[in-house]
Amino acid sequence: MRIDLREMRKHSPEIFAGFLPHTASLKEIHIYVESSTDVYIWQAIIESLLRKYRPADWFKIVNKIGIFHLGGSNWKHLIYTVPIARKSVIILDGNVRNEIGKVLERLREKGYKQFKLCEDINCIIESLRGGRCPVYCLHKDDILNYFKRRDLDRIIEGILNREGRFIFTAERTEQELLDIACAILSDYILRDSSEIVK
Repeated sequence: MRIDLREMRKHSPEIFAGFLPHTASLKEIHIYVESSTDVYIWQAIIESLLRKYRPADWFKIVNKIGIFHLGGSNWKHLIYTVPIARKSVIILDGNVRNEIGKVLERLREKGYKQFKLCEDINCIIESLRGGRCPVYCLHKDDILNYFKRRDLDRIIEGILNREGRFIFTAERTEQELLDIACAILSDYILRDSSEIVK
């Protein structure tokens, strides 16, 4: 799959347009990430996995998934807007690991008990099956740190509105990201991500 990050500035996923789009979405699965760059990366990873393992109906499954960003550093102010009626997961960069526990504790005190801080992939799967919203921090500080330098250069080039297309494939994606995607897609691809080896 090819993704042109030059389009980011023209058609960036918005947080506000008179409403919070994820609260009105009828998608089966909601994925919440920090920034618009994360949205594009997760869209590409999930689509590449579905194209590989569900070639006949991947597009139907993609249409059941909504990926939304929480406004970068505003995530802590918008996390409470994640609806509990959907299969939802929150994936944040590792650099917020020290803050997330305090934020979730404040939310629990206010009655938001649907969030479950997860340290591993099994916790994500169990939380989704149990009707809770897993919150997972990546092991690395930024999702861009998961990509090789040459790939990162292409991503940055695209963000800067120069010629820049980036090809995502399961084989070029780090295991942690694949594990997360497989956990989210567990209803559709009954595979252990360790089978998706580089």
